[in-house]
Amino acid sequence: MRSVCALSLVRPERVDDYMTALFERFWIHLEPVSQPEVFGKVLAEVLGSVKEAKQVLQKMGEVEAKDLLKTNTDEAFKSGSFGAPWFEAVNDKGERHGFWGISHLGLMCEYLGLDRGLDRAFRSLL
Repeated sequence: MRSVCALSLVRPERVDDYMTALFERFWIHLEPVSQPEVFGKVLAEVLGSVKEAKQVLQKMGEVEAKDLLKTNTDEAFKSGSFGAPWFEAVNDKGERHGFWGISHLGLMCEYLGLDRGLDRAFRSLL
C-alpha cells in the first residue's frame, strides 16, 4: 500500500491503472503482489518506464509516503474498517457506506446504482 501512496504523490492519474494491474496480478495470475520485485515490475508496466517506477519505489521510503499511508489507515479505522479490502462508497444521494470484503462488491454496485449488465466482469459478483 505504500507503493500506492507513493504513486499517488508522484503520478496520481495512474493510481487506478496500477490498482487494476495489481488486482489482476493477484487474483488472476496468483502473483505475490506484496513482493517488491512484483509490484516494481507492475509499476514499470503501468508507467511505461523503469526510470519512473524507480522514482516511485524511492518515494516509498520517504516520510511523505509513509505519513500518507498512516493517515489513510487511521481514516479507514475511523470509518469502521476492520480489514481489507474495505471500500467506502458515496451514492448519488451523497450517502456514504462502507463495504468489507470481495463478497460485498455486488452490494456495493447496487448501492451505487451501477448497471451490472454493462460489463461481463460483473457476472461473477454475488
